[in-house]
Amino acid sequence: MAVLSGTLAVCTAALYPRCDLWLTLAVTQLVSIGSLYTSSSSNIYDSNAPQPQRIAVEVAALTLSSLSFALSFLVGVGYFHRPFREYLTTIVPPNSDSSIKKLRELATVEQPLSLFLLVLVSIQSGLVLWPSSTNGSYLAVAGSEIWNTTLFYATWIGLYGAAYLTATVSSMNCNGKDDVVYSMKLWCMVLFSSTCASATLLILHSGPMCQGMALAETTYCSSSLTAGVLGFASAVLSFLGGSYLLHSTRRNRGWRSSRTRWIGLLCASLILGIHSIIVTLVSSPSGPGNQVGSVFQVSWLTWIFSVLLWKSCIESFFVSPAPVLANLKFREKRHKRRVTDVSMPSGGTIIDDESGPQNRELDVVEEDNEGSDSEYAESKSTVS
Repeated sequence: MAVLSGTLAVCTAALYPRCDLWLTLAVTQLVSIGSLYTSSSSNIYDSNAPQPQRIAVEVAALTLSSLSFALSFLVGVGYFHRPFREYLTTIVPPNSDSSIKKLRELATVEQPLSLFLLVLVSIQSGLVLWPSSTNGSYLAVAGSEIWNTTLFYATWIGLYGAAYLTATVSSMNCNGKDDVVYSMKLWCMVLFSSTCASATLLILHSGPMCQGMALAETTYCSSSLTAGVLGFASAVLSFLGGSYLLHSTRRNRGWRSSRTRWIGLLCASLILGIHSIIVTLVSSPSGPGNQVGSVFQVSWLTWIFSVLLWKSCIESFFVSPAPVLANLKFREKRHKRRVTDVSMPSGGTIIDDESGPQNRELDVVEEDNEGSDSEYAESKSTVS
């Protein structure tokens, strides 16, 4: 991490993919604005009014899309200006007095901006993708069917693009190695996608297609409810797994311990099993996702992310052993003290006696030390 103008700067090579993300989000929002603005369905307008009057939901969606476009376009273009890029992506050293600079010691300016963009896009997507009609009109979907194809796909691409941008920027705070940062992004995406899947299925179950005892007992509605509850359980698991990974890597200075790998694999396996059940339920002939629509899209996207997360957890076992730096320094210090305390006759060999009273205090193991002797030996050879 280089130092530029008294600030801690992020590697320049990592900035360009995020610049592409910001500009891609600007394009998707522009497509959504065009699709909403040029919609000419007769049920969108009030025919009795002297001039066409758009309904409140469409006006709100247009406003949110415009705000999202302006924010993503300004940030994306601002990346080409070096002073603005450094201001956007740097963290101020902890020697500032003003309250604003103290906040910048914790996060870059880009992180709250990406989170704010995600909030805007999420609200806009909720209005556009709402399956029930508003005053007899639909925007992107009608029930489980696609009503406006261009608006439908532009909205989903923008929603997942904003989530991926937020996950990418937020994962920089974990201070981990490359494989840990990649896994952290996947944990965030599985959490977001599981939440979207659960919300989509539960909203569909609470809609008019499942009102009444007779409809609620159909396979369509029961599958929606079961899959929605399972999606919520997956979101909870992904939140717990990602939080534990973040806590563990910060404690171990960016490395994953053996216990962290096994807990991550267990949570990822459970999540993959849950979403395999979900796609089986919703993709059945009588399920809510038997045709292309919001349920079909979000269920399969979440399943794909869960597969990538499970694959990442498996790969973590084949990464070279991570030296736990605190453990490494502790053992090296203990070895030096042993050599110093043990007397060595002239021409003899060093006797490393761990049972002597002078070495009993060295048998204390740190509370957070999770490494074994074999891991230490491999770690030391890796460092060398």
